[in-house]
Amino acid sequence: MGFGEHLRRLRQRKSFTIRQLAMLSGVSNAYLSQIETGQRGAPSPEILDKLAKPLGVSYEDLLRVAGYLRDTPKDWAGQKPASVIARDPRTDEYEDDLPEEAKKELEQYKNYLRHKYRRKE
Repeated sequence: MGFGEHLRRLRQRKSFTIRQLAMLSGVSNAYLSQIETGQRGAPSPEILDKLAKPLGVSYEDLLRVAGYLRDTPKDWAGQKPASVIARDPRTDEYEDDLPEEAKKELEQYKNYLRHKYRRKE
């Protein structure tokens, strides 16, 4: 299931029209419609943050469905948690050993943390 279909199901579960969700979230109804119909891809983390509360889901869940976060692989057990790695300035020197996909995931997680902690200020 794509993000647009997931968004539509969440919205319908709350019995919202697209216009109602737009009013509650501050995201335009045209943009929401484009996401739901697949004309647009997954929205930015900022838009997901606006949608989470009215839809009654966590911001982290929307980030995961949108592809910004992935579950931590089981084979990483016992290693430094990603949240610690993302805040550790020494991490950059170790990124050279990572495959490109892992580097992208780490950068997405860093952006997620920046956004998450900026929201609380």
